[in-house]
Amino acid sequence: MKGTADAELVVDVTLSDPASGSFAKIVAGSAQGQDTGYYDTTSHLRGETEGAGGNIGFTDGHVKWRHFKETETRYGGNGMPQHWW
Repeated sequence: MKGTADAELVVDVTLSDPASGSFAKIVAGSAQGQDTGYYDTTSHLRGETEGAGGNIGFTDGHVKWRHFKETETRYGGNGMPQHWW
């Protein structure tokens, strides 16, 4: 069993668009970004096509940085944005 120092409570999610590989122009929900110009842009970028990482908040109250190379795709598919953490 994990202790409170190891249990993740909240994380920054990095989004990417699977079709374009972009982390800066993600069509989300019912928005048609290419038609309206409304896009979601994820946080913590190294460039338009590269994430930098995100913060992790633990149940004991401390926060740690997780580099993007340590993240995994946790959600996505069927043209939906990929979610990394």
